[in-house]
Amino acid sequence: ARGLFGTLRALAQLGANSIYVVPMNLGGDGRDSHPFFDNGGGGISPDDPTHVRRYSVTRTEQWARVLEFAQERGLYLQLVLAEREATNIAWLGAADSVERRLFQKQLVAWFGHYPGVEWTLCEENAAPGRPTFQQFTPEELDGMARWIRAWDVDAHPRSVHTDPNDLGLFEAMLDADRAEWLECASLQINGDRPGDGHLYGTLPEELQALFRARAGRTVVVHVDEPGDFEVGIASDLHPTAWQDIGAADSEDR
Repeated sequence: ARGLFGTLRALAQLGANSIYVVPMNLGGDGRDSHPFFDNGGGGISPDDPTHVRRYSVTRTEQWARVLEFAQERGLYLQLVLAEREATNIAWLGAADSVERRLFQKQLVAWFGHYPGVEWTLCEENAAPGRPTFQQFTPEELDGMARWIRAWDVDAHPRSVHTDPNDLGLFEAMLDADRAEWLECASLQINGDRPGDGHLYGTLPEELQALFRARAGRTVVVHVDEPGDFEVGIASDLHPTAWQDIGAADSEDR
């Protein structure tokens, strides 16, 4: 725990103003973060549905200490409520399942009093018709956003996170008239390797143009995962950093 507090302190001292937190990644990439009494016997799915209805008070109290420490140092909390993988989605079930709604309600109850919180409903959620995995439809995202707002009396912003370099989910939400609640947009922008379509300069502007044209407004845009997922991002000073080192360090960002 001391190392985690030290990391947050260092991030704030370096000028960071936000952190991206996945509070339930069972069945996903890390499979090491969850608020439950135990992990239900593995990473694929719980042995028994009651595992995801039994929350650990000790664990959530520890989280609260960490997140409060972050808030005190000016770090905005972007809480990502689902991972991309189908096995992660299977843990809590459908968008309107008892388990998923309980999870969302619990997070609002524990952390909704912090001033700098954002609820990001999904991670790498594909647009309808894309070959990659679509966790939730525009209608399901709309339902989850409204469920969370019903409990979140402080009305924190809500967002979605999309497939790399793809604005199709936002287009589908606008087409279905299900984007009225969206206050923020969370983008994953890849393109540091030669031949990729985007570097990381145009997608935010393209998204703002889309919302101005279709909804007459703009949204707050986060670039949460820029660069190549294996080696990080380059910069104007180090445009080929990914070629030179196995993983870009702070000097190359």
